[in-house]
Amino acid sequence: MREDARQRLCAPELAPEHAAGETAGKGAPLPVTLKTLRPLAAALRAVPDPRSRNRFHPLAAMLCCLCVGLLCGASNLNAILRAAAKLTQAQRRQLGLRRRTGSRLYTIPTYETFRTLLHDLDLDALGRVLSAWLGEHRGSLPAHLAIDAKTIRQNLGLVVTLCDIEQKVPVAIAANPQQLPPDATPDQKRTGETTTARQLLRSDEVNLLNCTVSGDALYANDENARLIIQEKGGDYLFSLKDNQPGVFAYAQSQLKGTPFLSAPRRAATAK
Repeated sequence: MREDARQRLCAPELAPEHAAGETAGKGAPLPVTLKTLRPLAAALRAVPDPRSRNRFHPLAAMLCCLCVGLLCGASNLNAILRAAAKLTQAQRRQLGLRRRTGSRLYTIPTYETFRTLLHDLDLDALGRVLSAWLGEHRGSLPAHLAIDAKTIRQNLGLVVTLCDIEQKVPVAIAANPQQLPPDATPDQKRTGETTTARQLLRSDEVNLLNCTVSGDALYANDENARLIIQEKGGDYLFSLKDNQPGVFAYAQSQLKGTPFLSAPRRAATAK
């Protein structure tokens, strides 16, 4: 062992001759480049900071961690923290995270720090700022988008995402901070999702011209269809289930005899 091995291993960046040995925790591939992280942090500074204390980490840096985790596919706060923990020191520095006193390493905020922030954060403002930033850096939305919602665990709210099917990254996001009671009915949960999704589709930051929006049966209703086609100039492809018996029966009657519903061929059997 070298006499300065500890100092070398604890350095913010490994020396080139040691970097090849770094494997686990080497760093997560970011869905955005380092060049775009600074504009993202700058845009997120427009989100109001709800914290009255414990402001060691800047709000924009913490929101960057959350956004990067979501863009990496994280669906809950623990997964977001695991994604953030894999960021290299250079990536953490680009996000605007700070070093603890007496340390040369950039640290990740704790679970409770993030949870406290999310509890009071204006999620609607975050959704507007992030959607505007995504739209600005993509120029226009892709041709095929999927809409879906995820409930943040620990009753922290709901996030509806409009996602690029091919590149598998969000292009617009809306949030609903409504905290439902533990015994909330399925109808109450669906109402929150449909309302938030409609607000996202109607948003000025979302351009659906010549786009096809796909989604599950929850989104199959007259108002969404009119909004996408007449107001936004797009098209839609939604699933149908028997929870809408009239529309479901009509669709089946119209598709009878078409190649889409033709009877499957039976495999030949030897006699």
